[in-house]
This record gives sequence, C-alpha cells and structure tokens, in this order.
Amino acid sequence: MNAASILNSKKDSETIQKRRTRSGTLKLGIVANEFFDESVGRMGGFGWATRQVTNAFCTRPELGVEVTLLSCEGVATESSVFEVNGTRMIPLMHSNFAYWRSILAERFDLLLSIDFRPSYYSLFRNLWRTPIIVWVRDPRTSEDSSRLRTIRVPGQEDVEPHTVISPDCTALRKICRYSHLLDRPILFGTPATYLRHKVHDTYGVSPQETALLPNIIDL
Repeated sequence: MNAASILNSKKDSETIQKRRTRSGTLKLGIVANEFFDESVGRMGGFGWATRQVTNAFCTRPELGVEVTLLSCEGVATESSVFEVNGTRMIPLMHSNFAYWRSILAERFDLLLSIDFRPSYYSLFRNLWRTPIIVWVRDPRTSEDSSRLRTIRVPGQEDVEPHTVISPDCTALRKICRYSHLLDRPILFGTPATYLRHKVHDTYGVSPQETALLPNIIDL
C-alpha cells in the first residue's frame, strides 16, 4: 500500500510526493486513541487498524515510509517518546511545551487519522501544513446514535450505559474549512464502500470522494 495512492487529485498526490523527496522517506504520523497494546490503553478496533498499518510499513522498508504513532489521549507512561509494538510513539504529555516540541521536531509529511475523535482536533489544527488522510472506520450518524442509546444492561433498564454515547465528531468540519483556506490536502478513505453515505452526517463534511482504503489482513 502506497501512502499516497488514495489521494483524489493529481495536485494532492504531487503535494505528498514533493514532501517525500526531501529525504527519500515519507514520514507518516498515525493519529489514534488506541494502539492494540494493553500496557498503554484499550484493545479496540481502532487499535487493531493502527497496528496493521504500522506493521505493514515497518516490515516493508522498501516502501520508504517511516511511521511514528501519535496518541491524543493519556497513556500510562511519563516518557516523552517510547515504543509500542516496536514503533516510536509520542504520547500526550502533561507539559504542553514538551509535547509540541516533540511533535514539531518530527516534521511529518503526512498524517493518517484512525477515524476522527474530538481529541485529535488540537493536533490537526496546529500541524496546519501537514496533509491528512482520515480513515473513516466507525461513522455514527444521528440515527445510529439514537438507536445505540436504547441499549440497556439487563436488570438496569433505567440506566444508560456510558459506552453507548457516541462522540460528537463534527469538529472535523472546522478542520476541513481551515485546511481549505490554507490549501492543505485533507482526504477521506474507508474500508467499506457502504460507509461513505454516513460521512456527512457523522463529521459534517461532504468530501468530493471517499476512496476505498481496505483493511490490511494477515493471510
């Protein structure tokens, strides 16, 4: 999988390739809130996707992609940079100065966003020159959210489980508007074509194209 292969215009593709030519290696920051490592947090589907992409590039150095993981939620470490599954991670830190110094020092060519969560907003806003690919994985429309809120634990019918509350992801609309003004590419991909019709209601944006970006499966 070439990291630039899903870009939806010649101009966007050229933007990424020009950034790669600085050193011959494309520096990819994977933005997520799960990493499929129980020592640093949850073990959900976003974490699985993060691990699959990371492994795909790290085991194929000939692709010329250097991966760094970016956590937008707190993890159980005091270190400014450490490794998860053999890959460097920059965790969210208590010190904003140390966090942003570490982020800016990387000079990323491209960010791959594992879906979008409100906690990603600050990172996308501050790295205003870096192109973004949003990998849409769990888009929840207003109808989906309403149905989920009807779920109850047997015997606790009067209590709404916290885990069924869907996050408000429409802040991505501001990032897209901001990116358009600054001429920063922001692209969308999804592992299943049927999810495309949920993008507008979930994120408040209507991309010209939502490309097919399949899951990476271990055969």
